[in-house]
Amino acid sequence: MQMADKSSFDVLGLSKQIEEWIHIPENVLIHCALGQSRSVTVATMFLMMKEKLSLVEAFSKVKKGRTC
Repeated sequence: MQMADKSSFDVLGLSKQIEEWIHIPENVLIHCALGQSRSVTVATMFLMMKEKLSLVEAFSKVKKGRTC
């Protein structure tokens, strides 16, 4: 999936795609060039939807899982 790294990009429009990923039995790799905005946003949305976490809980989990 291609995402423009612009503040005008409709991230909420990704929710249908993320919902499809939730039902994939394999792991899903989410990445971008710097891993600072788009991938973090998608990973946070994924956790909020799949694990029913709040924004703060999901973002905290993503932040703890980063290796850099």
